[in-house]
Amino acid sequence: SYDNQQDSRRILLTLGAGESSTVRFIFGVPLTAEEGDSNGFTIRTERTFSNFRQNITTLVVKDELGISLTPPPNNHIDAMISDVFSYGEFVVRNTGNTNLGLTWTHGLAPDGWSVGFANPTVYLEPREEKVVRFGLIAPPQTPISENAFEILIQVNATNDGRFVEASENVNVGVVSSAYGNITALRSGEGILQGISREDGQSETFVIRNDGNAPLNADMTAVLLDKNNQERTDWSLVVSPSTISELAIGATIEVVVTLTPSEDVARGGAVFMLNLTAANGAVSTIERDASVELSTGSSGLFSILPPAASGALVLVLLAGVVVFARRMKSSGELVDDGASLVAPNTHTNPDMLGERRDEALDLGSAVDELTSGEVSDEEIAQAIMQSMDLPVVPAGVPAGLPPAGLPPSATVPKGLPPAGMPPAPMKTLPTLPLPTPQPMPVPQPMPAPQPVIAPVPTQGPPLPPGGLPAGWTMEQWQHYGHEWLNRQG
Repeated sequence: SYDNQQDSRRILLTLGAGESSTVRFIFGVPLTAEEGDSNGFTIRTERTFSNFRQNITTLVVKDELGISLTPPPNNHIDAMISDVFSYGEFVVRNTGNTNLGLTWTHGLAPDGWSVGFANPTVYLEPREEKVVRFGLIAPPQTPISENAFEILIQVNATNDGRFVEASENVNVGVVSSAYGNITALRSGEGILQGISREDGQSETFVIRNDGNAPLNADMTAVLLDKNNQERTDWSLVVSPSTISELAIGATIEVVVTLTPSEDVARGGAVFMLNLTAANGAVSTIERDASVELSTGSSGLFSILPPAASGALVLVLLAGVVVFARRMKSSGELVDDGASLVAPNTHTNPDMLGERRDEALDLGSAVDELTSGEVSDEEIAQAIMQSMDLPVVPAGVPAGLPPAGLPPSATVPKGLPPAGMPPAPMKTLPTLPLPTPQPMPVPQPMPAPQPVIAPVPTQGPPLPPGGLPAGWTMEQWQHYGHEWLNRQG
């Protein structure tokens, strides 16, 4: 723009000799441009078409870190006395052109307050925004207040060692709250387990007004199964069922009676006692509940739920069946007749075990060689074959020895050779003999132990007629008692 002239392409100006003027250029950067994006511009000043000057400029988008934090309306958060959080919402936006990593912090709250971020986001793209919730729980019996305290909410954004931050101070107020705290008079988690089938059970619960206003509420009780469905086989009575104008910090006792029906199903349930205030706030306490075992029942199956009992029975039955089949297979006799047939012999299948019976029945074999008893001759023959008999001396040759002496050698024929017998060979000189070394005296050998001759075995007494025919004395000593036994 120049001198009230604005144009995106061209403007006209007149300058005298030595004069100067300022022309303003406005460059717009798109919202989608990021750090490092660039664009080139050519600026040309011309007097005539042939007389001009030009300037080429490159514009680079600079790095810009920016973040904004928008607090709840009027920088105010109202909190209630309850067991759930009251939230205030903050909007965080990345106003720069680079990615940001976020870190959230908050100031200290007074004693007894519970505060914290519900969903603190930790990363933002350029021009991205998100909602972060900050929750608070006021302490019991906190008075109503418009400005209970102030708290600082701060976010720190970083990128490549650079950082930028934003923060907001918010006021926290406490609104009117109806809140009843429910506790069991008896401690323990199993106070409602094993309820009598005949008499039922009554349990006392203490209700304390922890709000900051008089409490008006209704009391209800329910039993739920594992599918969160209400059980209809129980009867529940709450007394009193209505609480009216219970002062702040005051308590009241509520008695709940649980009575199972005659056909109540065995298994656990969840007991819930609800306190519903006039403003819709609900307080709840939960306990596990179950009925006692069946009358007269005992043992393992009486204390297990039906599903577990059925599964255990199936496992036991399966184990018995497997054990029986294994015992049967281990004791079974496999008799296909193959053991009585020669290898590679093809026969008809022996369905009735006839070949086995015939092989074991030796008494019906044809041409059998056994008679069932042993005779005396067979015993004597077996004894003679097993004995080592002494060597019998050779018999005396028949006739007389030949007469006269054996023939002597004959005298050689002719005369001895003439002349003297040849001279004997010259003897060699005697060499000195080496001095003999003393020989070690041998130790005397131990005298052999005398061999004690075995005492001959005394056989049984001879019969009156002497040895039986064909028996020797040695045979009688060993086997004579058998002969006597057979002779009676």
